[in-house]
Amino acid sequence: MGFLDRYLYSMTLRVEMRVKRRDAEVWMSHKMLPEDLKEGVTLYEQKKTGSQ
Repeated sequence: MGFLDRYLYSMTLRVEMRVKRRDAEVWMSHKMLPEDLKEGVTLYEQKKTGSQ
């Protein structure tokens, strides 16, 4: 059961990160933030989560 638990946990984290990223992009678009600020936020989130 250890492998299955780790797999499900990993998939849950991926989905949560994807939803959070999408929500941030929608919010930034709605607030009409400048492109350079959007890129900065995106880069910060990538570095914070360790994803590329």
